[in-house]
Amino acid sequence: MSMEISYPNTGLISPNYDVINKANKILAGKTAEDLKANTSGTMQELSTEEVTAMREKARNEQRLLNVDRSEIVNNVYWKTGDNITYNVDGVSFTNEEMKACKEVVKNAIAALPTKGSDLDYEDCAAMGIAANMVNTYATEHLTVEQAEVINKSINDYLDSLVQAEKERHAQSGYFIDDTEGVGGKGELNKCYAVRQQLSEEAAESLRSQITSNLPENTRNTLLDNLEHASKQGSVVQSASNEQLADTIRTLFQNLNLSDGNAVNDAFARYREIMTPVYKANGIENTVNHDSLSHVLKQDENRFSMQIANAKAVLNSIGSSVNISV
Repeated sequence: MSMEISYPNTGLISPNYDVINKANKILAGKTAEDLKANTSGTMQELSTEEVTAMREKARNEQRLLNVDRSEIVNNVYWKTGDNITYNVDGVSFTNEEMKACKEVVKNAIAALPTKGSDLDYEDCAAMGIAANMVNTYATEHLTVEQAEVINKSINDYLDSLVQAEKERHAQSGYFIDDTEGVGGKGELNKCYAVRQQLSEEAAESLRSQITSNLPENTRNTLLDNLEHASKQGSVVQSASNEQLADTIRTLFQNLNLSDGNAVNDAFARYREIMTPVYKANGIENTVNHDSLSHVLKQDENRFSMQIANAKAVLNSIGSSVNISV
C-alpha cells in the first residue's frame, strides 16, 4: 500500500508548505511496511491536561481584529475575549473598551424609532440625546482618536435612520406638498409637507364607515377631510422641515445632560420652537382641553426619561471600566 500526500484546504488555516513539502519527500510513495521500518508506527495520544493546556494557550493568544466603525452598532463580534484587540478605522481598542462602547451605543439607540419609521420633530430631539450620551461617554473615557471613531459611528447610524425614512417614502409613493397657506394657520406645509396618497379603494372603505348616525356637522367634516385626503393626500407626521429638525437635534446633542438648569432651558427652547409647529398641525389649547400643553408635556416626559436612562447607563458603565490613557 502506498500513501499519497496532497495539500488539504479547509478554508480555516493557511498551509505551511515548507513543512508539507518536507513531509512529502519523506512519506510520498512509501508503503505501510516502509513506514513501520523507519518509525515506531504509533502516535502518542495527548492527555486531557495537555489538550486543555493547548486550548487555553490558543484561547489566550493575542489577536488583532480589523473592523470598520459600523461594528460598534452592529456588534457582529460579540463573543470576543480579552485576548482580542480591535483595530477600528486605524484606531486601537482593547476588548474591554470595545464592549463598553457597544453597550453605551446599544442603550443610546434603544430609545429611537426603528429604521424606516416616520421621524417627527420629537424623534429628532431623541436622536440628539442619543448622540449626546455617546459623546459624553467618549469624552470621559476614551482617547481623542477613539472618541472620534465612536462619535462617527453613532452619527452614521442616526443619518441612516433619516435615509431609511426617505427611501420608504419613495418606495411607498409619498410626495411633498409645498403649497403655501395650507391648514388652519396657513403654516402646515412649512412643517409637515409629506403626503400619502389615499387610494380610491381605501377612501371608499372609509366612506362606508362614516355612518348617518353621526351628527350632521361631524359627518360632513369627516367626508370633506376624506375627500381632501383622496385627492391631495393625507398628512404624514414626518419632520419635513430639515432646518428645523437639525435645530432641534443640535439643541439636545450639545446639552450638558448632568446640568439640571441646562436641561430645563433646553426644554423651554423646545417648547418655544414646537408651539407654532403643533399649532400649524391643528393642536391648540382650547376652553375645553389643553391639547397643546398636553402634547408638549408628553414630549418633555419622554426626553426626561431618556436623559435619566442615559445618565444611569453612563454612571454604570463608566464606573465598571478602568481605562488608562
